[in-house]
Formats: sequence, C-alpha cells, structure tokens
Amino acid sequence: MISSSQIEETEEEARNLEMLSSGNQFIVQFVDFLPMERPDWFKLTSISFLVMEFCELGSLSDWIGRRKQQGRWTSAEEVALIGAQIISALAFCHSRDIAHLDVKPQNVFIKGDGITIRVGDFGSVMHLESIEATIEGTRTDGVKNTLIYTPPESFTEPLRRSARLDVWGFGHIIQELLTFEHAFCRVDGRPTRNQRQIVNNICDHKRTKLAEIRGENEEMVDFEILLQKCLNPRKLLRPENALQLRGEAIFCEFLERIESGEAPNEIIAPPEEIIRRLRETNQQQEDLIEAQKRRIRELEAKLEKNENRKRKIRELKQICKEQQENEQRWEVAENGWNLKFKAGNKDLGGDGWHHLWIGSKDGGVRFKAVVQEIDINGDELSRGEVTSEPDGQKQKIKSKWVGRSCYVRYNITLL
Repeated sequence: MISSSQIEETEEEARNLEMLSSGNQFIVQFVDFLPMERPDWFKLTSISFLVMEFCELGSLSDWIGRRKQQGRWTSAEEVALIGAQIISALAFCHSRDIAHLDVKPQNVFIKGDGITIRVGDFGSVMHLESIEATIEGTRTDGVKNTLIYTPPESFTEPLRRSARLDVWGFGHIIQELLTFEHAFCRVDGRPTRNQRQIVNNICDHKRTKLAEIRGENEEMVDFEILLQKCLNPRKLLRPENALQLRGEAIFCEFLERIESGEAPNEIIAPPEEIIRRLRETNQQQEDLIEAQKRRIRELEAKLEKNENRKRKIRELKQICKEQQENEQRWEVAENGWNLKFKAGNKDLGGDGWHHLWIGSKDGGVRFKAVVQEIDINGDELSRGEVTSEPDGQKQKIKSKWVGRSCYVRYNITLL
C-alpha cells in the first residue's frame, strides 16, 4: 500500500512540476495527477500517476544513439539550439531557487520534429536524500547509472544542494551531443562502457577533449572553452547556475529567438525533416520528369497524327486541284442527252458563276436544280434553288461561285 507520506510527497512533486511546466515551454508539460489508481493490469495495490506531455522521439540519449548509428555528426548550430533550450529551462528553475539535480541526456526529451526539446524527470528536485543515497557509493561500491553524471566532489565530500550540479550535467549533454560518447569514457584512447572506469576518470579529471574526436575544428573551439568551464574539476570555477550560462555567446542568439516565440524547427530544420523534405523533393522531381516524358510522348503522338492529317489534306487538296483543273469544263453527250458544265472558279479561268446546260434531241428541256457548293472537308458552303432559262438549243442555270475551291452538286428536277 502507498503510505500517506508517499502520497503527500508525490502530490507536492506534481504541484512543483505543474508550476515549472506552466512557466517555461522547454520543461516537459504537466498534464494531470492521478493520486490513487488501481488499474486493471495491477490489482495488488493503488498507484499514483503523474501524466506528462508525450515526446515522440524519446530521450536525447536515444536521439544521440540514432545519430551515431547513422554516422551523422551533430552540427554546431544544432548543438547551440538544443543547448539554448536546456539553458532556458534550467535558468527558469534556478531563478526560483530550484535545482533539477539529475541533468543528463536521459532526462531531456525530443519532440516529433527532432529538434525541439523538453527537460523532464524532475523527481530529484524534491527528494534530495534519494540523490545522496545514489551518490554515496565509492569508486568500488554501488555504482549506478546516475554516478557517471556526478561531479568529482560528490565522491569526496557530502553532497550540497547546488545549481552547479545542473551546470555539470549540462556540460555532459553538450559534450555527448558533439562526440556521441561520455565525456570521461576513454581509457587508453578508446571508449569504454565500464561505469567504474568512467567514475575513476571523473575523479582523476580525465575528460576527453573535443579535438581528440572531432579533430582540429574552429567550430569546436568555443564549445571546448565552454566545457572547460562546465566540467571543471573544481566546482567553484564552474558557472554558478544556468543564469550565468545565458551569457555564453554560443547560445545568446538562439536564446533570444526561442524566447521571443520563434519555434526551434523554424530556426533550424531538423535533420530528419531535411531528409524527409529532400526525399519528397526528389520524388516530386521524379514525378515531374515522368509527367513531362508522358506529355512529350503525347505531343509526339499528336504531332505525328497532325502530320498524317496534314499530309492527307495536302494529298486531297492536290487531288481536288487536279480534278478541278480537269473539271472546270466538261461536256457529256449520250442517248440523245447533252450536258455541259463550266466552273466559276476565277483562279482557274472562270467568270465567277457556275454554268450548267442541259439539252436533248427534242430541244431544250426546262429544269430546276438545288445547287450546293461543298468544300474538300465535306462542309456545305452554299445552297440555292435555280430554274433554267433558254440558251440557244439548251436550257441553262447559273449559280454564284463563293470564292473558294469547292465541289458543285446539282439535284435536278425536270419540269
């Protein structure tokens, strides 16, 4: 069963977390406190729950591990932006005489955009005695995970609650962001995961310099100077609190921007987002290229179709021209009938009128005709009805030429 004192301590922690998260956006946000719950999956006793903001990408330690696996160094700008967010959160706490006391990559969390952070796990704030129990071990006894982020004086003198503990933890975070390994993890030039050896290095002040891992790099110089301050083996030479860290030139610009309301992912697009955008851009370009290829094929097919159509039109026009040249004047005499035609096409010697004569062995026969002019596409250009008039031994009709190459069609009715 949960004791009443434990419930009171948890409630006090919840109140403090609610106060902290409501005052600074880079502290993991408090959602709710459930003091006495007995969930279906655990019927043995009641449990208290602190419900906090969900950070989709896990801890900063997870983030560093993914970066290391991908083989992509964190840029100086990314480190400065992440550091500025942590300083903003810690400075807010320190300005209210509250120390986190367990600052390390596992207690900083990453939002879904991959660059916005939240400082979390403030359980040590109100439980200083639990931290004392954690760090009371010596170099040979009781080594726990938090020990490797504990300053050297904690192994030789009683722990005193101090914001300098947070400054020490902050230095560890910056070094791990830049090197992907613990600041004191190297033995004989090679990294080790043996926590006892790491603790020994902390006590012996054997920090790995940035240049040993990142090489001689101008961007690392300012960070190396910062780390010499934050991870100084003499605690009184470290910055007193995060309020002093606000004055570090590396972070000033980013602090001003994020505390003025600019979102971190608007300042620096996170690498994951950059990769996603590049992939989207590449896909869009590939889709565009494929669409252009399809359009080119369509245009080529259309052009070929148009060329075929133009060729056929040219051939038809040529045929029509030849027919017109041959048919401008013709005369047919058969079975006692005589038909004569003269086209009105002025381009080919006509007078602007189409003439048709009909005669028979009995003389001219009166007739009427519906006259149509039809172009080479089969479209009707003109239509009219004409009645014949005598012209010598024949009857004749005439109709006006429309001024274009055309066929003339007669629908004749004898009167």
